[in-house]
Amino acid sequence: MTNVIRPTFGRPADASPDVVQEFSPLQVYGTAVGHFVALIRAETGDEGETLQVVVGREGGEGAEPVAIFPDTAEGEADAEATAFAILRSMDIVKEAVVGTD
Repeated sequence: MTNVIRPTFGRPADASPDVVQEFSPLQVYGTAVGHFVALIRAETGDEGETLQVVVGREGGEGAEPVAIFPDTAEGEADAEATAFAILRSMDIVKEAVVGTD
């Protein structure tokens, strides 16, 4: 899966995605189309600690960061809104591809 919101701006689109192998989610927002959307706190190079919205396969190992925010109350609010938007987008795709039951 390529990044939805590339956290490393300027990285070539065909570059291998960053994968977080081990993490303890602060929040799991839900699952859709076999993937989960969660929030983690991670150390990110020059930025220091950040909040990251990650997406990974249910039951799989690792997840890919799709959006990075500052580790602040405002960053957390933005991360939550982004996570719910990603989750809803995944639901819309599922409905379009699979249909509704």
